[in-house]
Amino acid sequence: MVERITGWYREQGLLLRVGIGAVAGLAVILACYGLWSFLLAFVHPHTVAQRTSFIQMVVGGVGGLTLIAGLLITLRGQNKNQKTTLDQLATAHQQLDLTRQGQITDRFKQAIDQLGKTDDKDPPNKIEEVRLGGIYALAQIAVDDPDHYHWPIMQVFAAYLRRYASWQGHPSKIQEPTADIQTVLDVIGRRTRYYEAGEDERLDLIKTDFSNHVFPDGAHLEGAWLTEARFENANLSGAQLQKADLRGAHLEGAFLANADLREADLGNAILTATYLPGAKLQGVKNLDPNSLEEANGDYATEIGETTRPKWWGYLPGNGTSLEPGDYSVKVWKTLVYFSYLGDVSIPPGKNWYSDLFLPYSFSLTLAGVYFGGSSIYFCSGPWVCDPQRPKEDYALETAPKSIDAWIAWFENHPSLRLAKEPYEWENSPGSVSGMQFDAEVKPDTPDDEIGMGVEGPMVLIFPSSPRFGSLGLTKGKKMRVIVLEHNDETMLILTFSPANEFDQCKERVDKEVLANLYLGKKPVEQPEGG
Repeated sequence: MVERITGWYREQGLLLRVGIGAVAGLAVILACYGLWSFLLAFVHPHTVAQRTSFIQMVVGGVGGLTLIAGLLITLRGQNKNQKTTLDQLATAHQQLDLTRQGQITDRFKQAIDQLGKTDDKDPPNKIEEVRLGGIYALAQIAVDDPDHYHWPIMQVFAAYLRRYASWQGHPSKIQEPTADIQTVLDVIGRRTRYYEAGEDERLDLIKTDFSNHVFPDGAHLEGAWLTEARFENANLSGAQLQKADLRGAHLEGAFLANADLREADLGNAILTATYLPGAKLQGVKNLDPNSLEEANGDYATEIGETTRPKWWGYLPGNGTSLEPGDYSVKVWKTLVYFSYLGDVSIPPGKNWYSDLFLPYSFSLTLAGVYFGGSSIYFCSGPWVCDPQRPKEDYALETAPKSIDAWIAWFENHPSLRLAKEPYEWENSPGSVSGMQFDAEVKPDTPDDEIGMGVEGPMVLIFPSSPRFGSLGLTKGKKMRVIVLEHNDETMLILTFSPANEFDQCKERVDKEVLANLYLGKKPVEQPEGG
């Protein structure tokens, strides 16, 4: 409103100045005319009529000049009043700005207080709902006054993440996604100012732990300091990571589909089972080409002049139907080739569904139904659930290193028993051999001594993703275990099914999925231009 009033007065001032100029011009014209008439009358004032005209002319000239003088005095006074009004409006505008800045400063201080809110317990706990209010308040202030507050607020958020989402030093130390951390990531990821586009400095997120967290699609992390940060099983699909510093970052099983990593520094970054379909890696700095052999790429991964791994082909998707065909995927460090042959009695795409729990496993389920149905898990990695702590999701111990050691692990498990003795397993092409046996939860195991899953009491076996959840066998279901060994790595193929469907499920798994299974063999040559 102040700006509109000021603008009106400025327009009126312009009109006044134009008016003064017009009146002044008219005065000059009248003066010239009067002088000319005066001279004529003075030179030839012979008749009464001439003398009368002369007198009238003088009287009119004096009156006109008096009128002009009055107008000029009036206009000058109005112009002075207008300047005074404009000065008053400018002062009011400055006062409003100061008041607004004071209000924003008060909002900022209050939001900072909310961001650190804890209860009175010893040790104190975060009061999450209050902190969420502080996060949203700071995010709005950054929008309301970006020139003064955007970058300071981003620095506050980065410091918050470094404190409350820091790496705890061991995989068994839990860093679960919480509402406050997730909300801060959403705000940072969706901001409209970012590095080299409104921000001159880099976001400092060194040694943070975002394992299992979900970033907003296309998250803005350009130029961020992410040295030694942890992203195991994190969803960074479409993330903007151009020029980011990812030296030593842990990206095991991270979802980086269609992410932009151009000119990022990946020196010593760990790419074990990282999911990279459609990612842009041109111009990446300090990338060890051998590390790409550890990652999951496909024909759409853009790697510039770096040599593409020969085995990169078609990856099973995450939460998608599996079309009949050949697939290759790294589960931890084990390269798996398998063919899904399909069932002619079921329409394509309506049979097996794949889900990725990288870096340690991926699964196939019939018709996408996990609970109460049949499923296959391909599992590998350095950890196994601790049999002596069956109710703790995050209690892990070092996994067995050989087929015999795995068999002994199941035989000695306090809550499991072998329903069928181990015997040799070999797939049709003869490319992979191992041992297989059936297992189930001991019927006399007390329900309250083991874990509890969606389907009921459950014995935990394998971590399905880092420090987030574990794969287990539900009481009353059966499980076939196939243990395979290749290049000092072991893999388990676990088939779960209700007891009354177990034999039928095993037959379908063997016929439709495992009929052509290879570990670390059958390299696929990339097509020209692919």
